[in-house]
This record gives sequence, structure tokens and C-alpha cells, in this order.
Amino acid sequence: MVRTLGSQPSNTGSTPIRATRIKFMINPERQLPIGEASKLENEKEVLPALEVKNHVLWINPEFPESPFSLEEGASANLARFFTPITEKTEEEPRFKVLGREFGKKVSTSKLETHDMEVEIFHSRSAILGRVIFKDKEGRLYRDVDLKGVGRTYKKDSGEGFIVADVEQQRDSKESWGILDLTAAYYDKEISEIFLDLGIRAHRTVAIISLEEIVDKNGEKLSIDEARKNGLISEHNKPAIQIRAFGTKIRLGDLVSNEKSKNELYVEDARKMVASELGKRNEDFDKFEYLRWLAQTTAKNIGIMHRNGWYHGFLMSGYNLTLDGRITDFDSVSRIKEGEKKQPKSDDFTKALDSFKMFVSYLEISEDRKKELFGLFSKTYTETAEGVS
Repeated sequence: MVRTLGSQPSNTGSTPIRATRIKFMINPERQLPIGEASKLENEKEVLPALEVKNHVLWINPEFPESPFSLEEGASANLARFFTPITEKTEEEPRFKVLGREFGKKVSTSKLETHDMEVEIFHSRSAILGRVIFKDKEGRLYRDVDLKGVGRTYKKDSGEGFIVADVEQQRDSKESWGILDLTAAYYDKEISEIFLDLGIRAHRTVAIISLEEIVDKNGEKLSIDEARKNGLISEHNKPAIQIRAFGTKIRLGDLVSNEKSKNELYVEDARKMVASELGKRNEDFDKFEYLRWLAQTTAKNIGIMHRNGWYHGFLMSGYNLTLDGRITDFDSVSRIKEGEKKQPKSDDFTKALDSFKMFVSYLEISEDRKKELFGLFSKTYTETAEGVS
């Protein structure tokens, strides 16, 4: 029996759930040694979240062997929302005499929280866990995240991540930390279109409608209460999107981490890709991986442009993963007549710059960098023009 991700609460917001979680979630016959999952579990940074009321709106039928216990119209126990509070304090009188209260007794109880993995540039999403599974076409996935689970950021002082307040953005109908239902469905639709075109992308597992969120005091508020308190607009319909990746780590994530962690991310991606390609690790070294990544990323963008789509947000490596997937499709649009060249060149330039930035964090010779960048440009041009 496959059990739902994270169905065992951590009970505190301070103790990370370690690699044993992987064994809990995967059927014995499906425990595939892909990437550096155990090391990533040991290195991860986490924040606490509370389970909130919800109901499942849509489940992707393309995952026939999903590791999740989900049912449309029912509540899902993996719907979480970040909380800044992990303990509840209550006061009560020490004793009563003739109806009068004397003294105070303070009691503290731990909230039933669940740890979720956070990264600096992923402020409203978090990795729920790592579990190996496939879709109908045999595409392999491992990192599962929840998008729309509140807001996080990392302090410059080195104190680590904190849970930030959910609040409306200025001059906008959107709120920080919230994913609107319309955006979740749009991302899902674009993802399915891109996958059908042969573009590597994340895939939506399910979409969940939230009936509660958590405020800055750690209190659960109904959506109506959140609107009355000004946390979300009248037009906003909070949702959680469950997404499946190979690795969720983006090219731009290397900017904010120490060298050792960057090396772990790259090694993890290299081993995952080697497994996908059926290669032995020793036959697929870092440079071969980088050649594959350059070609795969460029090909994704070329296929997208050849079919009349552009992404619009590929700068700084935000939406390009280390295993050659494009992600986050709320900015994706059709290329309109009369603007055939500019959106394409803008996408390509930003993607190539992102790849260059990524490679700059690795120990690669200048000659090999030149080879990689040339390969990226050549692959894109040939794919966009339909040569390959």
C-alpha cells in the first residue's frame, strides 16, 4: 500500500523529517536509487506548516500509479499552510472563589505541525517530499511540491528562513503567499500542452481549493475571514497546486547557496539524468551532463517558440531546472502576429544568460564554457527553425 506523503505529523516546527520519510512513502518494489535524495533530505532547511481545511477539485488522470490518496470533492490531508507559531499558549485562573478568579496558570501545548522544505527563491511553494513515480508515458518524477502554501523568506543576517505575513500586494488583486485558482488551472493547462509537444516540464498532480489559510498569529482563518481582515482580495480564490518535478532546483538557485550545497545539487541532477538515460554514473561525467543540459534546455525553448508560445520569465534562471525542465507558466503567452521575433529573442537571450550564470558557479574551463554556449545556441536555432 502506498501511503500519503507526510501523513505522519512532526508535532514540532523545529525537528526536520529526515531521509526515513522516503522509505515510508515508497513501495519496496519502487525504491529506485535516483540522485542524491538521502543527502538532500539531510541538508534541507524546513519550516512548519499546519494542515488546513480544503477540498480536492481536480486530479490528473495521467498518473495511474499516484503515491497519493486523493479523491475529488474530498479533503486532502496533505494540504498545508506555513505557520509562524508552533506552540499554543493558554491562560486560566489558578482557582475560583465565589465566582471570582484568582491568579493565572499558563499552559503551553505543541501544535501538530508538518515540516516542509524551503528554498530562497521559492517563497510561496515548498517541497512536500521525494518519492519516485511515473506518468502514463513513463516520464519519471521525484520532487513533489505544494504551491500556494503561504509566504517565506530568508533573512540576510544568516538566521535562516522565517514565515512571513500573508498580505495583499499593492495595486493588485493578488496576495503574497497565495496562489489563485485561475492561475493554478492555467499553469496546469500549459504544462499539459507543453508535455504533448515534447517539452520537458513539471506536471500538475492535483489542484486543491483552500477553505482556510493561516495568519501571522498562527490562527486558522476561513477564506471569508481572511478577506474581511484584508489578507486576500474579494477576487482571490486561494488554491494549492501539487506539482511533480524531477528535481525542483532551478539554475538560479545556485546564486544563494554555499559551494558545497551547489555541488550537491549538480551531482544530484547529474545522477538523476544518468538514470533517466540508462547510463552508468562513471560514463556520464559533469561535462557530459552540462552538454545534455545545454541541448535539452535549448531544445525545450526552440519547440516552444516553433509552436507559437513564449515564456516571458526566463531571466536569472528562475524557471529552468537542473534536469532540463521549464516551469512556472503563469507568464506564458501565445506569440501575436506582428511580434514574431521580439518575444522569441527575449526568451532565448534570457535563457542563455541564465545558463551562462549557472555555469559560472562551476569549475569549467573557458574553452569548455565556449563549447557549451555554442551548443546551446546551435541547438536552439536548429529546433526553432525545424531543422531538428
